[in-house]
This record gives sequence, structure tokens and C-alpha cells, in this order.
Amino acid sequence: FEPRTQYRYSNSNFVLLAEIAEKVSGLSLNDFLQARVFRPLGMESTVIRDRYWQRIDNRAVSFHDNGSAYFHHVLNYGSYGSTSLHTTAHDFLRWMDTFSNPTVCKPETIGEMFVVPKLKGDAQTSYAGGLMLGDLGGHRYIEHGGADASFRSVNMHFPEDELDIVILANTAILHPGTAARAIARILLGLDAPAEPDGFCDDAFRPEDAPGTYYAIQPDGSMIVEQVYEKDGTLYLTDLYEDAPLTHVAGNEYRAGHSPMRLFLGKHAGFVLNGGRVALTRHDTEPENDECLLAYEGRYESEEVETAYTVYAENGALFIDHFRNGRQRLLRLSRDCYLAPYLGTLTVRFTRGSGDRVIGLSCTSGRVLGLNFSKAE
Repeated sequence: FEPRTQYRYSNSNFVLLAEIAEKVSGLSLNDFLQARVFRPLGMESTVIRDRYWQRIDNRAVSFHDNGSAYFHHVLNYGSYGSTSLHTTAHDFLRWMDTFSNPTVCKPETIGEMFVVPKLKGDAQTSYAGGLMLGDLGGHRYIEHGGADASFRSVNMHFPEDELDIVILANTAILHPGTAARAIARILLGLDAPAEPDGFCDDAFRPEDAPGTYYAIQPDGSMIVEQVYEKDGTLYLTDLYEDAPLTHVAGNEYRAGHSPMRLFLGKHAGFVLNGGRVALTRHDTEPENDECLLAYEGRYESEEVETAYTVYAENGALFIDHFRNGRQRLLRLSRDCYLAPYLGTLTVRFTRGSGDRVIGLSCTSGRVLGLNFSKAE
């Protein structure tokens, strides 16, 4: 998109920033931060893990939780800058004190980090210099969250209230942002928000429950929930092992101890972490084989040096990748499909002269219009 017209978070830019720091300093990112930040602040339990084989004592591991069981969710250490910071809540509070009492940088630098850039037109963003700015019941805060594998984290700094909150978790079922706000409300004397209404459907029939449900996010990414029935039990598809659903009442279901309230059928949606998201059930009717054949082929991207293969089979379209495997594409509209890779990828085919399919573009929460060309 055109610069200063919208905001989209980019992990790769933090990787690039780490490269710049190493280039300018002549040190590894860890050595640079140890000398300039960690040791001066007394952060003795903080390190950047920049080698896969590096041993870190007392390190927590990441566990995926599907509501019914735990699975070791391995973290990929292929890059750092956007990830691989190992620390403790106590150490991180030392860094957060820098926001109010800067010692490892100039006060002017901290001030610049709190400035939100102006976007063109009426576009709005709350993202400043590596920090997000917001307001909770009239109390100004600065925050940032983190997620990698099933690790989750958040830090919130309330400058006028002299309040800092840090939460580090090694399972994604805990939403640190929601927990941090709940803690802040208690400490600041604010009322807890009301629980959002569900998506109750009095006309719900159990046979309407199975299916693929999706929601389009404001940034163009997708949320996808897939439900199927096996031997009289409904299951929610999951990255590691599908989770059995328990019927609560009406069209409401839950997966084990997961806090998500899932509503299925024609009036679908879910309530989670104080938020309410409506879902659309996907129409799975077979497509015209002749139309699907136009999409078949190998699609290549020089930018990311990878390729996808698209092919038709039994009235459905599939996409295949050497690492991500085979995935059915779900049609949203002409030339636009959903690939539920972790519930995020939208695939839009592009056409050239003679209405011939010549490529595709992929969009997710942090990728906008990544183009692939169809190989001849």
C-alpha cells in the first residue's frame, strides 16, 4: 500500500532492524544489547537466543493447548530481532522503568517512541515507535504484546499512574492482553466490562453444526473454525489434534477447558477474551470442473523463493506446498478462495488477456498481496 495510508505490523522489519544494529555496532545483537541495555539495567536473566543449539538455563518451553490436551509447540529459531528474546517478568520491569526514568538512552529518544505518526486522510493508527498507545477508562497506557509458537506476552505501562504490568505465558490459551487489562481495572478501581452477548439461535438444529466457518478481519486476514462430526461427536479441527466439542445449550459449544464460547449453525460466532466475532458458514457445494481447470498449474514467487501447485479434484480446488502440505481451497467469490493455513490465507487468482489465469496473490494478517506468477 502507499506509505502513510495505513498501518500493518511487520515482523520482518524488526529482523531488518536487528541486521542494521549489528552492521552499525559491529557486534551481534545479543552482545550489543548486553553492553548497551541489559547489563546497565541489571537485567541478569535476559538474553537474545541467536543460535538454535544455545543452552539457556531455566528456559520455559511452549505448549499448544486445544482445550483438551497439551502439545509441545516447537519455536522456530530461524531469525531474531522480531523474536528470541528470553527474559523474566522481573527483568522486563527494569526495562519498562526506562520509559519513566531513562538511563540507557536520552529522554528525547523515549519521547519519540511515544509519538504516533500522522496518516493521510482519515486513516488512524495507535502504533508509535515500536509501542502501541491507548486509553483504559481515562488512564493513558503504552503497551506491546508478543506471540511466537504458543508463547504469549504483554507489557502495559501507565505513566500517570506509575503502574507497570508484565505477563509472560507459555501457552496461547491465556490471552495476556485481556488478563493485563483485568488486573489494571482492579488496581485502578475501574469496573469490569460486561460479557458480550452470544449468538444464540432458537431455530438451531444439531445437523446444522458441522461445517467451515470464517470471518474476515479489518486487516483482510481470516479467522477460520472447522467443525466435523465423527461417531456422534463434534470435533473442532486443530493444528495438532482435533478437540471434541461439548454441547452447552442451544447452538453453544465448548472445547474442553478453552474459554472460547463457540456458537454454530446459521447464526454462528464466538465470544472470547471480551470480544465478539460473527462467523459465516461456508457453502461447500461442488464447483464446475471446467472452471476449476483454469486455475491448475504451478505458481512461483521470486520474492520469497517458493512455489505452490494448484489442481482440481472431485469438484474441489486444492493448493499444495512442500512444507505446508495439501489444503483444500474454499471459494468465497469468483477467483477468490480461502486456504485455512492456520486460518489466515486468502488466495486471489489474477487474470490477463483473454480472461486467462496468469497468477495469484496471497493476503494474511501481515502479508498484503504477495504475488505469484503462473509458470508456463
